Amino acid sequence: MCDENAVDKIFARNGISRNDYTVEVVDEPFPDKFTAAELKKACEIMKKAVPGVHLTITSGSKYYVDVLKDTVDSWIFSHFDIYNKEKGEKAAYFRTLKGKNWSVYCCVTDIRQNLYSYYRLQAWKSFDINSDYVSIYQFFAQNGGMDFRRMAKDGELAYETSSTLVPTVRLENLRIGIDDVRYMRLLEKHAKGNSETARKARAFLKKASRDVVVVAPHDRSLAAKMRNEAIKFILELKK
Repeated sequence: MCDENAVDKIFARNGISRNDYTVEVVDEPFPDKFTAAELKKACEIMKKAVPGVHLTITSGSKYYVDVLKDTVDSWIFSHFDIYNKEKGEKAAYFRTLKGKNWSVYCCVTDIRQNLYSYYRLQAWKSFDINSDYVSIYQFFAQNGGMDFRRMAKDGELAYETSSTLVPTVRLENLRIGIDDVRYMRLLEKHAKGNSETARKARAFLKKASRDVVVVAPHDRSLAAKMRNEAIKFILELKK
């Protein structure tokens, strides 16, 4: 007999509630492999089997949002799509719907990706579209074998060993970007009221992420400059 709550029970023993995880229905679907009707049926079956389960789809918003908007709880959008007017139209529409979550992810399996524009700016992209979390593929490769064969050849964030995971410089740059955004979020909390500093801080926040991600992603000093500016505003507003 199948226990539809088996996953919940395992997570609950480890302090993870249903609100803390999501189930990915499909990764990067295309209509020639899955019709919208098929995916909708799959989502409905999962919702019926496990009431309240949170469902996610990665990419494919261009083809499926109109049909799946009522059955999918969150969507993970490709960073190639969100700033493309044509490809990102449905993603932008989904982000207007109430009660939905979304993220932006990158999935270029190349160890030579730029540490700044690809890794550090990933969190900035999430901040720019006001997403709930940051997504990136992949954390580590699921490869068996001896330690010397477990290398992050596809740009993984960590090296796998027989006993632990070793962070890479790519993970460190992703963390730096996440810390950048933490300062931006902290400034949002402090930039209240009608003081001149608060007004300037809100104006700064309105354009900071777009400048970093869209206007000048080639300027590797800009994220740090924006972070320092945010810290200055926070200190001033806390006086």
